[in-house]
Amino acid sequence: MSWFISRKDIAYISRGAKLLGCGGGGDTKTTQRLLESIMKEDDQINVLQYEDLTEQVVATVCFAGSPILYEEQLPRGDEGQMVFQEYQLKTNKKIDAVISAEIGGMNALIPLVVALQMGCAVVDGDGMGRAFPEFTMTTFYMHGLPISPLILLTRDGKQHLIEGAANDRIVRDNRQLLNMHGGFGHFICCGADANVVKNMMVSGTLKLAYRLGRAMEQDQLSAAAGWTAVEDEWENSIYGKPTLLIKGTVESVVRTFDQEQIVGELTIIGKQRFIGTTLTVSFHNEFIAVKKEGQYLVMVPDLIIIVNAKTFLPYTTNEIQRGMSVLIYAIPAPNVLRQKQMIDHVGPQAYGLDVSYEPFF
Repeated sequence: MSWFISRKDIAYISRGAKLLGCGGGGDTKTTQRLLESIMKEDDQINVLQYEDLTEQVVATVCFAGSPILYEEQLPRGDEGQMVFQEYQLKTNKKIDAVISAEIGGMNALIPLVVALQMGCAVVDGDGMGRAFPEFTMTTFYMHGLPISPLILLTRDGKQHLIEGAANDRIVRDNRQLLNMHGGFGHFICCGADANVVKNMMVSGTLKLAYRLGRAMEQDQLSAAAGWTAVEDEWENSIYGKPTLLIKGTVESVVRTFDQEQIVGELTIIGKQRFIGTTLTVSFHNEFIAVKKEGQYLVMVPDLIIIVNAKTFLPYTTNEIQRGMSVLIYAIPAPNVLRQKQMIDHVGPQAYGLDVSYEPFF
């Protein structure tokens, strides 16, 4: 049954989406402020759940490129609206609802901006169930949902149409245009019947982002509650129960930029009941693996989340600094991400790690 998002809900979704970002997906604050600035107190965004999706036309709208560059040059706010309108003209179809490619990070909020501006609905689901660095890591891509046509608005204000090619070619051309025209942009693609999209998406993730964000606020109001409210929300979802891997201090961070992506690793020295434990976390935009004494404990697509030890608020990979006191949690990924065909796209070997995926339980 459909539900509605009001202005006061945006902060919850923003906070929960950052948690689902697993260190990546971009900080949600800029897009949160944009959405709050244009959303009136009595505005509502209609959210369609799995059972509501029947014969509507659904399209994927999202941000792509460097979130750091995006934050340096504040958006006008109408980028998603512009590609949406152009897409309807090009396809001669009315888009009834938009869906996120990536619920982790800022792309959880981009469809909400477009839905509010265009008066359409948003789908309670996405194509990743977290954040990943590439569109080829979506469930939509894995299932072969046609991407064409794709309409891209790049940082320099130019609009680009990519159509009539295989999905892998469209993704390559889109990435090339992003790199040539300022490093980031907004695009829309994958227009399809809702009955098709519903069976490809990771369902219920927008509502989960809301619930997680609300639970985090409850945790901050009561320090004694710790992580309990958040753990309850994870357990009552398609994900698994969070496991605390370590409480400790960031001993070192090695961070480089490779083709607009943040790559590196950090070391955590345990304290309190974790004294004597040292963990190494690798990241590639998102946290992708945790090792102890050279052995892998957790790896993608399972979720690795690092939060402030006092506030429980999540960190992105570019926010982590030496000396921070943190908690590291591992969370089993939804089953859809653990399927063999998805592991080929999103598992550790997709990031160049010389290890086969072992599920975390």
